Amino acid sequence: IGGIVGGLLMPLPAMLWGVLSHHSIWYPANLLAAKVTQHAGEFTTAELEGYHADWFATAMILHGVLSVLFGLAFGLVLPRVRAT
Repeated sequence: IGGIVGGLLMPLPAMLWGVLSHHSIWYPANLLAAKVTQHAGEFTTAELEGYHADWFATAMILHGVLSVLFGLAFGLVLPRVRAT
């Protein structure tokens, strides 16, 4: 549950960072989606700042899967860690 909640909330500071760094709200999602392409280093800043539906869908899927996996990992590991 923690991974899902964290996954739902993390796009908010990412979008805020995108705006505060003088890019767009789509910039963080496009960076994430660009990591899974063969030509990750070849995109221009203008391309990364624009909205691309297929990139957005890719970023949503990647973010969702990673959030659930991290939530499962922490859910399995944390109960076994002793608090000191």
